Amino acid sequence: MGSTGESATLSHAEHVEVIEAVVDAVEDVPVIAGTGSNNTAEALDLSQQAADAGADALLLISPYYNKPEPQGMYNHYAEIADTVDLPQIIYNVPSRTGRNIAVDTASNSPTTPISRATKPPQVTSTASPRLSSARATQSSPCSPATTG
Repeated sequence: MGSTGESATLSHAEHVEVIEAVVDAVEDVPVIAGTGSNNTAEALDLSQQAADAGADALLLISPYYNKPEPQGMYNHYAEIADTVDLPQIIYNVPSRTGRNIAVDTASNSPTTPISRATKPPQVTSTASPRLSSARATQSSPCSPATTG
């Protein structure tokens, strides 16, 4: 589930059903679930449901419309990272959200980086994204991010 259109047309229950169906269908392929929202509580709830459904990582767009300052954006991602035990891939798409996510925002904590990778909007592929393991541990070659 990404931010291009399909997630906006589904209820949260349907969104979780899709994640569960994909997890069941692909077995040995890690699943990255899009769970971002401009509302931290909503993103947190959907992220936890994705984890419970068997997702291996989270794809989180920055809070849109609200346009938080860097500390507010960091707090948004940190709350999800502190609660849901899955790697985060931060989707930086300033043309849709009105804010660019600075690298230091995503790696503000020296001991526990909140992001394992970033997904810049200009990187596209027709191939399915694959992780080298069930945990996202590498940065996009086009966008520096903290690895852990």
